[in-house]
Amino acid sequence: PQAIEGLYSAPSANGNVLPVFGLSELAQQQLLPPAKCALISNQGVHVLTKVQPLDTFRQLVLNGDVPNLREFALQYTAEQTCALCFQLLTAVAPRLTATGG
Repeated sequence: PQAIEGLYSAPSANGNVLPVFGLSELAQQQLLPPAKCALISNQGVHVLTKVQPLDTFRQLVLNGDVPNLREFALQYTAEQTCALCFQLLTAVAPRLTATGG
């Protein structure tokens, strides 16, 4: 079996595989599903899904939470924050054109 990161790899010019796990978390979230982990106890099995930065950013924008949005954005460079905005807009744009908005 091959790790999921290996499925999202592209060969380089010299034939070597460039794995996704070498990318930043912001870049990986565009290619890989969020990480999941299962906790097993006498209460049952609970599956936890890691919250990705884009999900956090989306919630802060939708809630209009400017102080926390500013704090969140300061964790990243201006380019990374711009990339998050771009990801958010490109995820919304197809739905806007489909609904005539």
